[in-house]
Amino acid sequence: MELTNALSKYLNEEVKNSSFLKEVLVDYIKLLAPFAPHFSEEQWEALKMNFSVFNEKWPIFNPSALIKDEVEIAIQVNGKIKAKIDVSTTLDEEGIKAASLENDTIKAALEGKTVRKVIVIKGRLVNIVAN
Repeated sequence: MELTNALSKYLNEEVKNSSFLKEVLVDYIKLLAPFAPHFSEEQWEALKMNFSVFNEKWPIFNPSALIKDEVEIAIQVNGKIKAKIDVSTTLDEEGIKAASLENDTIKAALEGKTVRKVIVIKGRLVNIVAN
């Protein structure tokens, strides 16, 4: 389901890479074939493939594709989420703290307040305690 949703979002984008799209569709049809064989064969023919989808090899798993370069972190001020930012997974706690405090929304939320404590849960959350 997530793959289908991601594919739909990609199709709505203005810039499309047709070779990438075909590669994704080919693998998607291969994965779908055991569960929906007739539909998969029809889609396989629509892609103008020469042989049956069942004569193809199963897609190869690439574990490096699961490694994220960036992660979305929620920023809370006094326990309420005020913003979300994308930061590198290699960034340390001080870097995450600095990026959080530089965010315009957070600056506005902290205006006139004193920051008492900044709690960083790496990869998930930054909680700023202020009064």
